[in-house]
Amino acid sequence: MYTVDGDGAATETEKIMARYESILESPAYRVLKRGPETHGDHAGYIRLKHGEKLGLLREYRGATYAEKYRVGTVLGCAIENWEDPDKARERNRANGGEDHWINGCGTSLTSRERPQEILFLIEVGDKVVIEGHRYEVVSERNGNLGLQPV
Repeated sequence: MYTVDGDGAATETEKIMARYESILESPAYRVLKRGPETHGDHAGYIRLKHGEKLGLLREYRGATYAEKYRVGTVLGCAIENWEDPDKARERNRANGGEDHWINGCGTSLTSRERPQEILFLIEVGDKVVIEGHRYEVVSERNGNLGLQPV
């Protein structure tokens, strides 16, 4: 399933898979669990970055599936859109926005084959750090995930 480069080095997918435990797999995605030695800091917080894809495990009629989420930051969006990060942060704060968030991702059915997505396990109660700011992942009333400053 995975290939090795001509010089014997593993592909990026193999490198990722070797560092994490696979929790759930489907044709569309694979959910990986971080160990304490990967993506963590000395206080046990999980480091997240803008654009990182996350999976929250849910149960429905006896089957386990992953709801997909994506980490977002004002600075990350500004950089993606070639905007001045300082001006983007000022505009966001003036409008009452948050600097960091977790968005739910939509799902679609397709007739085309797509590469399997890699999602990192996230759970309510996880302690995370985004751009140096510490949060606890909380469940919101509408079923989304939120970030509570710690």
